[in-house]
Amino acid sequence: VAVKENEALLSLAVKLYHKGDVDRAYNYIRVALDDALFYNARFKNSVIARIQPIIEDTYLQKIHSQQKNLRLYSIVTSLFVIFLIVTLSYLYIQIKAVSRAKKELRVMNDDLIQLNKKLDEANIVKEHYIGYFMNQCSVYINKLHRYHKNVNLNIKTGQMGNLHKFSTDEMVSDINELHTNFDKTFLALYPNFVTEFNSLLRNTEQYDLEKNQLNNELRIFALIKLGITDVKQIAEFLHYSAQTVYNYKSKVKAKALVESDQFEDEVMKIGSIQ
Repeated sequence: VAVKENEALLSLAVKLYHKGDVDRAYNYIRVALDDALFYNARFKNSVIARIQPIIEDTYLQKIHSQQKNLRLYSIVTSLFVIFLIVTLSYLYIQIKAVSRAKKELRVMNDDLIQLNKKLDEANIVKEHYIGYFMNQCSVYINKLHRYHKNVNLNIKTGQMGNLHKFSTDEMVSDINELHTNFDKTFLALYPNFVTEFNSLLRNTEQYDLEKNQLNNELRIFALIKLGITDVKQIAEFLHYSAQTVYNYKSKVKAKALVESDQFEDEVMKIGSIQ
């Protein structure tokens, strides 16, 4: 019975080999060889000895091929992983670049909005003051005409003493009127100027002014807010001396909550056109 089973295993191994089932053929031929050795079947041993190397060689070739394919798959997989890492890294860098570009674009857009706002504000100020100074030119031409008539009248009547007094009084009146008109015009554009200016000062040093009125110090910084920063121009416009302008500025900056060299920049940020 054992011999017949051995023959059956040998026959099955050969058939499986020819069908391409090398793994099972190899297993069966090994079992058949072990049985033949156990039962000391010399003839079967010689038959198996001729067939077994063929099947074993094919089996080993298959194993080698599988190992080769496995190495190839490992290399391909590794290359794919490397490619995936490189691709993801590139995408990450691009996303960061896009995010950074969007952030810079938002900043630029905000700057552009602020610039447009300042341009709009400058245009409104320009239009407002063009109208104001055209009106003032007309007023001063009329006043100059009246002044000319009064001078001629005093000369004709010989009232030379009155002429100096009239000239001095007229000058003081004109300066006061200039300041009053400037205050009204400026505060019409920046109604919260005094309140916001006070926020830059210590509580005990803040100004309490009447409505539509500035004092000497605030007129100087109102002109700075309008972009007039030259001391000589400020002095000429307000009919002060340059030293007086310096003194007023120093006096105010000594009351400030911020550093002296930053104060004028903070004044420029005050308010918006109403």
